[in-house]
Amino acid sequence: MGNFDRMDFNQIFRERAKKFSIAIIRALSVLPYSDDVSIIRK
Repeated sequence: MGNFDRMDFNQIFRERAKKFSIAIIRALSVLPYSDDVSIIRK
């Protein structure tokens, strides 16, 4: 695996993690307030 492949993998992983995080934030934002959801949100 060359240095270019590793950078490409890191970029792909970073973008996927960001999209996943945004999806979680959007899913949690529509839930009503509760102590359980509040812990997950933090």
